[in-house]
Amino acid sequence: MKHIKVYGDSFAAKTLAEGLCWPELLGQQLDLPVVMNAVTGSSTEYAIKRLILDIDNIKDDIVIFVSSTPGRLHFKHQHDNRPETASQYLHGVTAVDNGKDHRWYYQNKSHIEWWLVNSDNEINRINHEAYLHLLRSIARSKPDSTFIVLPNSDHKIHVGAVDDPQNFLITQTYLNRVSQNELVAEFPEYQDWIRYSKLDFRINHLSNPNLRILTNLVFDAIKSGDMSNITYDKFDTYFLSPLTSVDDYLRYVELGYLSYSPWAQRELIKHTG
Repeated sequence: MKHIKVYGDSFAAKTLAEGLCWPELLGQQLDLPVVMNAVTGSSTEYAIKRLILDIDNIKDDIVIFVSSTPGRLHFKHQHDNRPETASQYLHGVTAVDNGKDHRWYYQNKSHIEWWLVNSDNEINRINHEAYLHLLRSIARSKPDSTFIVLPNSDHKIHVGAVDDPQNFLITQTYLNRVSQNELVAEFPEYQDWIRYSKLDFRINHLSNPNLRILTNLVFDAIKSGDMSNITYDKFDTYFLSPLTSVDDYLRYVELGYLSYSPWAQRELIKHTG
């Protein structure tokens, strides 16, 4: 049976907020079951490894791959135990569950810090380009499946492919920029958006209108075999200000920008009073 198989980070993963992530909305449109392998906070390395481990099971499927930002931590510990910490450890353990259950981090903190200081960022970016070329090769070996690649962000190093197989669809419209473009002009940075709330209560870092727009654009791309329709001008822009209170949150819910979640309301009360 055909499936939608999803690999990536928070721009594709199921979140704690109420409502469907966009791959689930796509599954509804295509009437296909969704196999969710994306994990919030994980690295591209985690996503590519999960895909390689699944490669023999990819048959006549739609594969969605969201590459993450270069430089997220990927050690064996992340893959086997805590893939969501690949980005969170970059901000210190206090950013993760208030430091609970992170014995591995404390035992290896000096090594992690050494790695962060000495890691070659350019090599990390080259690796990300290499992952995309690997995905092209996998797509070529799986002609009955469709591979949809939506990068989180621009890794800055691009080596032109000789050709893309017809079943390999990639866009240079970066999901992180679509997300950032939702913020009003005076709050252009992501950290401004979560300054008071501490968390992003959007699903896949996108408002509900843009979740639906992205779903429809990917649906059309799958049907047409062409991703050129996914461009920044298709998305709604500059309409979100930081959440400073529960009232702000409930107003966005009423406007249809966010889905209501008791969890989100509890977190906002905790952080904003």
